[in-house]
Amino acid sequence: MAIFSEEIRRQISELFAHITEPVHIETFDESEDTDMVNFITELSSISDQIVFEYYAPDSARARELEIVRIPGLNLTRADKQDLGVRFSGIPAGHEINSLIAALLELGNVGTQIPKELVTRITAIPGPLDIKVFVTLQCPHCPGAVLKAHKLAMLNPNITAEMVEAQSFPELSTEYDVSAVPKTVFSNGAELLGDLPFENFLAAAEGKL
Repeated sequence: MAIFSEEIRRQISELFAHITEPVHIETFDESEDTDMVNFITELSSISDQIVFEYYAPDSARARELEIVRIPGLNLTRADKQDLGVRFSGIPAGHEINSLIAALLELGNVGTQIPKELVTRITAIPGPLDIKVFVTLQCPHCPGAVLKAHKLAMLNPNITAEMVEAQSFPELSTEYDVSAVPKTVFSNGAELLGDLPFENFLAAAEGKL
């Protein structure tokens, strides 16, 4: 049974048609027949530019990337260089928007950041870990996820992870997640809500 309706497939296909370089979705799950794997398999079938790859949780690639939450995703370009763009939990519901946005960014269809902001982003020393806690019902969460992922794409010292809060309740409790989107930075900063990009950058710089 198809996951996406013909109308949804058409809409996604129109977006993916602008991608100019292949993007790899590395999928980490317990087997090759799970909700996550089936979801990503169908999504990647919409465009030849989206490459699906499956890895077991104990694979060498999972150890290399330090993937600890299953199911999970890691996005890369064709060179397979780790960009720190992670998803923990199935990015369905509203979160398909953050997944599609990340694919477009990596496929050269992304938003342009002013040079002065890029300079600030690349100057962040790291290592910096960013977790954006979301729920699939939250319409504001994808915006926060995209901003965190953008920071990771522009600075190799940053890892940004979407965490589906209901799939990882213990982690959500550890970080006192009572509302979403909640973004937690390993430097101690926290943000609540889909705030402007400047707020995410200031938090990453440790200025909040």
